[in-house]
Amino acid sequence: MSRLATVSTVLLAVASAFVLYAISYETRRLELHVGALARTAEKTSLDIAVLRAERAYLARPDRIEALARKIGLAPIEPRQYELIPDAASAPGRRQP
Repeated sequence: MSRLATVSTVLLAVASAFVLYAISYETRRLELHVGALARTAEKTSLDIAVLRAERAYLARPDRIEALARKIGLAPIEPRQYELIPDAASAPGRRQP
């Protein structure tokens, strides 16, 4: 009986060591994966900041105005406005 208990204890110890090693290996793998995701998220955040700065630079009104005038566009003049009649008072529309 004592021999069976010893063999069982040794097998249990070996199995525990194997499970502990597997958990340790998986933990290291997951830590590397999380680190890679964190680096990717930080790089993406920096890329977004750069793109926002570029958009703000390109959307400057003085820059757009100069480019528009270069291709022949000009600000709208008062004579170009036209009044649009109210859709509710348009002829042929029935009142509820």
